[in-house]
Amino acid sequence: KQWYQRRVRGSKVCEKVKSKGTTTYLEVSEELVAEFAAQNQLSINPQTPCSAANFDVKNIRRRVYDALNVLCAMDIISKDKKEIKWKGLPTNSHQECAQLEVHKSEVQQRIKEKKKHAQELMLQLIAYRTLIQRNRELEERTGPLPENAAIKVPFIILSTGPSTQIGLEVADDKTEYEFTFNELFEIHNEIAILKKMGFCYNLDTGVYGSE
Repeated sequence: KQWYQRRVRGSKVCEKVKSKGTTTYLEVSEELVAEFAAQNQLSINPQTPCSAANFDVKNIRRRVYDALNVLCAMDIISKDKKEIKWKGLPTNSHQECAQLEVHKSEVQQRIKEKKKHAQELMLQLIAYRTLIQRNRELEERTGPLPENAAIKVPFIILSTGPSTQIGLEVADDKTEYEFTFNELFEIHNEIAILKKMGFCYNLDTGVYGSE
């Protein structure tokens, strides 16, 4: 039989390592030698090292060693002393490029959302500080407001049309309130109200005042 019929292809070594996940050079080479001997009905005899069969075995082991080095250089497997681990075949360049583009788009979207969230938090901070400053100045001029004249934050305001019928049920401990509307209504939190009152200096609209 000619040599090209006896050689071990790199794909055979690759398949062997992939199927095992974690293995050794000795384990892979011994299994491939056994498969080769079985396929060619050869008897491997250590007492006759110069026989053709033993010559083939040495060539197989050398080819396995070379193939493993190539796979390691291609980052398909990793070698740590005697242990060999399967890492995976390299992806197609176009496929990898497409995956990177998708990942880039996802990262850009997350950055955009985080920037928007950070801007909203900054507007909230400005609104609260402006409110605190206004209340301090008001108290300096008129004195402290009565307790029932102050609205504590956080709060929400419900708005609807003048003809809307509104139902309200309040829990006995006044911790829950249930509203019913027969027409459309809107819910505004304290930040939305403070923005409408100009406490963010229109930074949310991009139209800035003299302040």
